[in-house]
Amino acid sequence: MAFRRESFKIDKEINKPSQEINTLSKEQLSVPLVVTLENNSYHGFVPGIVMKDITDTNLNSCKEKLFLFATKKIKEMILQKKKLPYFPDNDMIKQDFENVIFIKRLTLKQKNLH
Repeated sequence: MAFRRESFKIDKEINKPSQEINTLSKEQLSVPLVVTLENNSYHGFVPGIVMKDITDTNLNSCKEKLFLFATKKIKEMILQKKKLPYFPDNDMIKQDFENVIFIKRLTLKQKNLH
């Protein structure tokens, strides 16, 4: 099951409060979609978002369900003006989670979020 980490193995230069890193003042927002392989089952989650893992025995099905969940959840958070979590980069994800087999960045452009 995915969980929200309070600290990551990151450099001091990158260790800024999440509101500074994840503002929508930039043109786009990059959200990692991660799939791990655990006990012959694929587990999809978004690091930083507390959620129940999306599990499936088929990798492509897991990816599709994760994509649909993540796009809906992020858009809801933005429309409700909720604070976005810190989304780690791919190297941090590989260091902090075991059995990572897939990472894809979901890039949402600011003009498409409203």
